[in-house]
Amino acid sequence: ADAKRHGTIHNANKTHCPHGHEYTDENTWRSKNGGRYCRECARASGRAWYAKQGAAQRKAKREKANAS
Repeated sequence: ADAKRHGTIHNANKTHCPHGHEYTDENTWRSKNGGRYCRECARASGRAWYAKQGAAQRKAKREKANAS
């Protein structure tokens, strides 16, 4: 607590995520060890992963159908 008060914990002083989203109570998810994560970035990452998985499955289905 003393280091945070004196400003020597650099991550505690950050107000925005690496992608520029503000760390607010509504937009911040906290891990069990106290780390902060941007909810907007997590949503974008999840959407990208889901889209990639769906594309891979569609491609595999097409290749299987063409092989028959």
